[in-house]
Amino acid sequence: VYHLAFYVDSAAADLELAAFRDVEPSSLLSQSDFFRSLINGRFRKLFRMRLYKISWRQRMQKALQAPLERRVSSTSIADVKQLVDSFPAVAEGAVITFAVNGEDHVTLEVEGRVVYETRSKELFVALQGIWLDDDTEMMELRANLVNKFSKCVFEKERNLREKRRESVLQLLSDAVARRDVVALRAALESGREA
Repeated sequence: VYHLAFYVDSAAADLELAAFRDVEPSSLLSQSDFFRSLINGRFRKLFRMRLYKISWRQRMQKALQAPLERRVSSTSIADVKQLVDSFPAVAEGAVITFAVNGEDHVTLEVEGRVVYETRSKELFVALQGIWLDDDTEMMELRANLVNKFSKCVFEKERNLREKRRESVLQLLSDAVARRDVVALRAALESGREA
């Protein structure tokens, strides 16, 4: 038994997944394109698990190995075995983090200590697929992740963009009122970046 939290670099995710910004979270669940784009996204993602019920090491390894092996070709089975073999015995309450980034980099941390890392496109995709692909055995968990993702990424970034626009408009208004050409130019530059 565990609690899973999913974290992303929200600014990078928002840019890369811009085509899905205005899609309702409930509609995203039926869009395989969204999940493929999310999984293959070249931005940092963390899957952080807190274990609430202790499982012995071999059981944890099997629970990880089977879904990973189903998602990789025979050429990546060795990567799966190395990842699984690096999984240490853990205590109840332990935090396990799988981190992936856009360079096909996969890291396994236990209690903040890196116990495994590699660069493997297949493992990069397969690890995320356990919770996010169309073949996941955890559809309810996937639905919860997507609902929170939509709120925490798309809505957050939309609000930040709106605040930047408002700030630029205020800068422009202030510069015009003061007839300050230098401030006006700076505000216009800020507006292009926003």
